[in-house]
Amino acid sequence: MVRADPVYTSQPCNRCRVVDANSRKNQAEFVCTACEHTAHADVNAAPNILGAARPCQPVETSAPAGLRSRNP
Repeated sequence: MVRADPVYTSQPCNRCRVVDANSRKNQAEFVCTACEHTAHADVNAAPNILGAARPCQPVETSAPAGLRSRNP
C-alpha cells in the first residue's frame, strides 16, 4: 500500500506536465491548454496520483487481547 496526497493532482496534464487551472473546463472535464490532451479529470489525475505515491511505513500490529500464539 502507498499513500499519495491527492491535492492538486488533477491540475497537471499527465501527458505534457503543464499546469494551468484553465485546463479544467468543469468538475469532470480536462482539456490541456498546452497539448490539447482531453480526458475525464479523474482519468487525467490517476497517473499524477501514482507519481505522487510514496511507500507507507509498516504498521505494527499485535494480536487482540486474549489471543496468543501456540508453541509446538
